[in-house]
Amino acid sequence: MALVALLLAAPVTPRRGRPPSPVRLAVVVNGERPETDVSVAQLRRIFLGEQRFWGDGTPVHGVLPPQERPELVERFLRQTLGLPPDEYWRHWRGNVFRGVNNRKPLSLATTPATLRAVFRSRIPIAVVPAADLPAGERGLKVLAVGGKRIDDPDYPLQVN
Repeated sequence: MALVALLLAAPVTPRRGRPPSPVRLAVVVNGERPETDVSVAQLRRIFLGEQRFWGDGTPVHGVLPPQERPELVERFLRQTLGLPPDEYWRHWRGNVFRGVNNRKPLSLATTPATLRAVFRSRIPIAVVPAADLPAGERGLKVLAVGGKRIDDPDYPLQVN
């Protein structure tokens, strides 16, 4: 009986080796931006510093998932950009050193801080956990990615 009680009281943890559940990442811009969709290739270009301006000539500045979720930063870099974090930041040091682009992506402390930055400026494009988006937030726009909306089953920005 004591063993059964002990087993029932033990915390439930996922089995080792099981991949984490996919997390949907929302791509958010200021509500005044005309864009409604972004491709994964365009996200790569923006976050690698290869695309510095929107189509209308406005500067664009990438904002990574918030620092409070470092595992999402790593997953986004690896799965969407194809680089582990150390290579990503080495790439950016090279960009800055060569004078290619000195506006390396930001990573703010929290999702609310990230969303405030996007709300206040037409420049940022941010990647945040979709589950952290406030309902009915005015002044922000969630972009489709590759023609897929955040709630589509085959939405491409699901990281695990």
